[in-house]
Amino acid sequence: MGGDIRVEDVGGSLMRSDKHYVGIIVTFSHDMIYKQIGYDNFIRQFVTYPNRFSNSFWNHALPNKPKLDVAYCYALWDGEIRYRANIAAFEEAQAKTFRDGRTIYGGAWMLLSAPVIKAPERIEMKGFQGFRYCEELF
Repeated sequence: MGGDIRVEDVGGSLMRSDKHYVGIIVTFSHDMIYKQIGYDNFIRQFVTYPNRFSNSFWNHALPNKPKLDVAYCYALWDGEIRYRANIAAFEEAQAKTFRDGRTIYGGAWMLLSAPVIKAPERIEMKGFQGFRYCEELF
């Protein structure tokens, strides 16, 4: 998919009705992927398990729940949008403790499910805090 990526900031007041937002782009922390979880373990938990087991979800903390109804989460890290996952559900603010002992507080929680699809081509984008609404990217 060539051309510019059309996105909208969470707090953006410029949302127009002619745009059809189907997803959000979220920056995944480099520290979380490579240091806290480890890259191979992250890929196993984020991509392999949800695609293999129907009861497997990736829990991702957000500062707040999106106001628009969106179906996809595009995962961004190291300057590229790398995957798209389905958004299965949102949960309210809470602290969650994971099997590896990490406890994380989220203003909202997004549960991501299969299919988790690798981007078909390189989509460069700088990381940011929060999330951005977007049209379908792939």
